[in-house]
Amino acid sequence: MKATLEFTLPDERTEHICAVKGMDTVLILDDLLNEIRSFLKHGAGEFREWRDDEGVTQKGCDHTLEKVRSYIWELRKDNEIPDLP
Repeated sequence: MKATLEFTLPDERTEHICAVKGMDTVLILDDLLNEIRSFLKHGAGEFREWRDDEGVTQKGCDHTLEKVRSYIWELRKDNEIPDLP
């Protein structure tokens, strides 16, 4: 089976970019979920600790990141965005 998408450019440029960058978006979501998992399971990753714009050290919050992770999964399910194998 083949699928062909057609866009009228430049009028439908945004729609075209969204279609072309779909896999990149799924990869970004997957990377984000992996970073959250790394923090929640091992206390590591990007959310463990960082400096904000004022240079103050901040630390991740288990409850907030768990809620964010659940919300991302809910949105993926509702929008039928596949999980990567």
